[in-house]
Amino acid sequence: MNSISVYDLNGRSVLTEKLKSKSNLSKLARGLYILKIETKDFNNQEIKFIKN
Repeated sequence: MNSISVYDLNGRSVLTEKLKSKSNLSKLARGLYILKIETKDFNNQEIKFIKN
C-alpha cells in the first residue's frame, strides 16, 4: 500500500491518506511534524518538516 502519514512530535497521527502526487496539509496547525511515506516496495522514508 502506498500511503503517507503525518505525526506530531508526541507521536500522535494527525493525517493518513493514500499516496498521491499532491497532498493538502493546509488543515494542519503550525508546528513541527514527521511525514512518513510508505510504499508497496518497502522503500519507506521519514521526513521532519515545519508547517508555517
